[in-house]
Amino acid sequence: MIAPPEGWPWPPGTSWAWRAELAPGGATLWPGRRVEPGAAVAPSLKVFHEGPAPAAVLAPGARGLAIWGTERAGAFVSVVVDLPDAGAAGLDGRRLVALAGRARLTAPRPLYGRLNLRHGPNTARQTRPARVAEGLLLVEFDLAYAGLSHAPVFAAWIDLFVERPAGAALILTDLTVSHRPRAEV
Repeated sequence: MIAPPEGWPWPPGTSWAWRAELAPGGATLWPGRRVEPGAAVAPSLKVFHEGPAPAAVLAPGARGLAIWGTERAGAFVSVVVDLPDAGAAGLDGRRLVALAGRARLTAPRPLYGRLNLRHGPNTARQTRPARVAEGLLLVEFDLAYAGLSHAPVFAAWIDLFVERPAGAALILTDLTVSHRPRAEV
């Protein structure tokens, strides 16, 4: 299993973990590039915003990336993390999913994580507040409350979104997703 983010050990029972690649690739990405909604900025990462394009600015760094909301960014800027197939396999109402990493916000803004699970013809969604303290990002999802049917989960992604992003940057230097069994009650 991969190493956990610095400062946050894997909880007991963690059975799957994955680290998102944060290094932007491709010749079209450079510091200060304005990002169109839905643009892929790194493997398994996309950026969305509700403002008129382009309203978010990407600044790749040696150890991650920063995404700024411009004054035209609208109500949110979102980083979407697409989980690999192995991350969706076996997810059901008896699992806990965690998004953890090293991050900071340059200005106080509400930050949320939304787990999206495609199962059968439906997509279950669960939104939780994300905590950033002392450079550590954490948001956890209890799938007992996700409204999953008996159809298997075949795709999963997490939106990490900043509300009222104008003038603020979300700086990500490590981003992991893991899951484990939840305690039986």
